[in-house]
Order: sequence, then C-alpha cells, then structure tokens
Amino acid sequence: MNCNSSGMMREDSFATAYQSGFRVTIRLMLSKGLFLDEAEEFAQAAWVRGWECRQQLKSDDKVVQWVNAIAINTMHNEQRRSRRYEELDEIRLPHAPLPPVAVKIDLDKMLMQCSSLDRSLILDRYTAGLAMQELARLHGMTCIAARVRLHRARAAIRRFVKPEPRAAAA
Repeated sequence: MNCNSSGMMREDSFATAYQSGFRVTIRLMLSKGLFLDEAEEFAQAAWVRGWECRQQLKSDDKVVQWVNAIAINTMHNEQRRSRRYEELDEIRLPHAPLPPVAVKIDLDKMLMQCSSLDRSLILDRYTAGLAMQELARLHGMTCIAARVRLHRARAAIRRFVKPEPRAAAA
C-alpha cells in the first residue's frame, strides 16, 4: 500500500493506476454499449472524479475497480437524467397539430360572445390546463361557482354556434 502520512493515495501511485487503467475503463464503457467518444468521455470524467476524491481510497490495488464503478454510476445517472428530459420534452410537445387560421378566427368569434370573466375561465381551463381548484383560486371564487360559470359559458357558446331553429311562420 502506497499512502502518504495523511492516508491519501500518492500522486505517482494514482498516475500509474491511470496509465494502466484508463484503457480498461474505456473498454468497460464500450462493453456497456457506448460509442467510443462517449466511452472516452465517461472514462475521463470518472478518472477526474477519482483524482478529486483520491483521499477516500487508501489501497493502490483498488483504484481501477473504484474508478470503473464511478464510470458506471456516472453513465447510469446520465441515462436516467436524459430519460427524464425526454419525458419532459414529450409532455411539452403539442399532441395535436396547430389549428388552421380559420379555426382560430372562429374560436375568437365564439369567445367574444362570452363575458370577460367567462372568456378568462375558458382559456385558463382549456388552454392553460388549470385544475378546477386552481382556476377557482385564481379567479377568486369557489370551485362550484367556477364549474357553474364554465358550464353556462359552454352552453352560451353552443347556442351561438348552433342556434335553435325558429318556428315557421303560419
């Protein structure tokens, strides 16, 4: 065991372990399915982390295994992180194509038939996706009042879009 008096691994011992173990770490990363550039990147990051934390390891013969474990953990953490970002990106992506301009114009005409409060409730509920409790809190009303206002606003829009037929003149 090559340790200095403080228990930290000596620099020359770590350098020797790096020279013999860096390629081993790259091969390990390649065996995990990474491309060469990714494998080299994870291996280098692991050896840097090992250098920064070398005071934790006191036995020279365990350096390569320890750094390999750091590399594998770093790779798994990165894979988990990238999966989370992909999931967030999927949530943010619109699930339906954007409506044509004519649809937007018709929608604006329908919403103009509503009061400003009803229009705000509809937009916050259906475009911003607010939950009923949040919608009610935002507009300073109870959940029941918000639900009733939304129901009446939708009914008014339906009447505007599809007016009831008038009785024929006699």
